[in-house]
Amino acid sequence: MQSMKMIDQALKANPWAMAFRDELARGEISDDFKIARRIATRERFTFGLYAWRAWARDMAAARPGRIARDIVKDVWQAMACVDAAAFDGLDSLDFCGFQFPGTVDFSEFSFPRDAWFNQASFDGLADFSASRFGGEAYFEGASFSGVADFSQACFTQAAQFRGVQFIGESRFQAARFERDAWFRGSRFNEAHFIGAHCLKDISFGDSIFNGSSSFASVVFEDTSSFDNSVFQGPADFTRTRFNGKVFFTGARFERDARFGLARFAKGADLHGVYAPNAADDDTLSDMLARDASA
Repeated sequence: MQSMKMIDQALKANPWAMAFRDELARGEISDDFKIARRIATRERFTFGLYAWRAWARDMAAARPGRIARDIVKDVWQAMACVDAAAFDGLDSLDFCGFQFPGTVDFSEFSFPRDAWFNQASFDGLADFSASRFGGEAYFEGASFSGVADFSQACFTQAAQFRGVQFIGESRFQAARFERDAWFRGSRFNEAHFIGAHCLKDISFGDSIFNGSSSFASVVFEDTSSFDNSVFQGPADFTRTRFNGKVFFTGARFERDARFGLARFAKGADLHGVYAPNAADDDTLSDMLARDASA
């Protein structure tokens, strides 16, 4: 009885789902439900920011607690999920200031033009894996409370991630940045950029990496910058290829930093770098010694 009351609270925020009440009570999520959810999502989007925020607020109020039964959590997630198929055929996708209370699934989605997510908040999984951004990607000031998955994403134009809060894990493994990418002033928890390919300038200046960060096997074709960034956890740059100049000016490596087998085609600016454990990595200690004697 209590579980049904909790489901009914979420249904109040999603009146379109009342037709599926009986199957939801059994924990069943049908294809017809998913189709109806896409239609409702698209309609809510067309109504604009305030209608969306009202729905997100009601869904947040209906969010089941940790001790709720799994069936209640699953039903809430099903109603909170935003499926990219709801936006098929739309050229202009502006989600600035939107709140996404549940999972957002843009995996393998192709954004035909600029995608706007400035100041958006993602409370659950934000899945942009293998997505393609045909225009510029704007995520400035956004916050990701759950996993932010951009693995294998392709950014054909500039990627704007200034001032982003990655509270959960951020995944950019094998991502491709074909134009400039800006992560300046962002805050990361666990950051994974393993195998990413950056064809133009990219900057992580003034960023903070709270947890471990891996840029192993990343290829930086042009200028890359980590100036004044703080690495509070282990930093992995093994086998990274810096084909352009790299700037670590004023960076702080408070834990281990690994640069084994990294290549520096045009040198590295290490002026003012703080790395108390540099002796543990031959490549970094040698570079710091050369920089000090220059």
